Amino acid sequence: MNKKNGLLIVGDPHLTSRQISKRHDLVSTMETCLDKLSQVVKIANRENLFVVFLGDFFDSDKENNIYLLTKTIRILKGLDHKPLTIVGNHEKTEDKLADYNMLVSLIEANVMDVFIDNKITRILELHDKTLNKDYHIAIGGTNYGSKIPDKVARPDNVEKLIWITHHDLLFKSAYPGAVPLKEIAGVDLVINGHMHKAQPQQQEKTTTWCCPGNILRQTVDLAEQKVCVFMWTLNNHENEYKKLIPIELEYQKDIFKKPEVIEADLDARNDYRFNVRNSEKMGFVEALEAIKIQNDNNVTDDRAVVIDGMNVLFEAKDVPEDIRQDLLNLANSVEL
Repeated sequence: MNKKNGLLIVGDPHLTSRQISKRHDLVSTMETCLDKLSQVVKIANRENLFVVFLGDFFDSDKENNIYLLTKTIRILKGLDHKPLTIVGNHEKTEDKLADYNMLVSLIEANVMDVFIDNKITRILELHDKTLNKDYHIAIGGTNYGSKIPDKVARPDNVEKLIWITHHDLLFKSAYPGAVPLKEIAGVDLVINGHMHKAQPQQQEKTTTWCCPGNILRQTVDLAEQKVCVFMWTLNNHENEYKKLIPIELEYQKDIFKKPEVIEADLDARNDYRFNVRNSEKMGFVEALEAIKIQNDNNVTDDRAVVIDGMNVLFEAKDVPEDIRQDLLNLANSVEL
């Protein structure tokens, strides 16, 4: 492997052979996923970058589609190095990866490596074109379900220490069960996957936290999110406000089907009044149950359908963020 110019950070790809019913991909969700992966390889080769995935490389721990596996291996062979991925929550059946998890097939095919949990996994020698400087970085990570450390021993002669996580984290927006951000002694930059919606960069003393969002929009609330991968270089790290440089992928912007059925059904409920300030939350949940009934034949998970319906209502009624979160918590407690 030649000296790379930096890192290419890729939010959760969620490769899947399952069609997401609310999307209208030109061919299929699977082909969309594979196309995005092909674009990642082309960008990495063009910009001479080392590829790091933020977890959930596959959408399901039960994924077993041979076509998807074959195409994925073929695409990743287009890189001159084995990319790294953190182990997310979607791609393992148990606490650890097992032979029946598809990610293990990529490791055995010698086209992917995974981070060693809570350890520095690689020391990379990179070259910054702008600074005309060779330098070393250390990169490590914390797998989903493990505790993020308070400090990491920094190796000698390392310019920067970068850490990868896959956790529910408390950025500026409230998030149920989120872990507060903190300074990790020795770590310059933490890049988080798992949370599909991009979050604003946040500084905790000497540690910068980033959460760029995933590259497969699975839910309606992400309809307007740009699909990007992100470049990290030593020179750009000095940018106080944006450590990662977005590179937009080619993607279908109007990917989601219009929720006419949901809107028509809610309009027919003349006895329903949306008034969250007066705590009429049970009426809201009744409306969500009506959404579920209308979508009984939808192959998508029922709870996902309900959450999508809620997000449509939130946008239509301009519901404040704190009320949205309260209602999402309530919906998550309802048995569907």
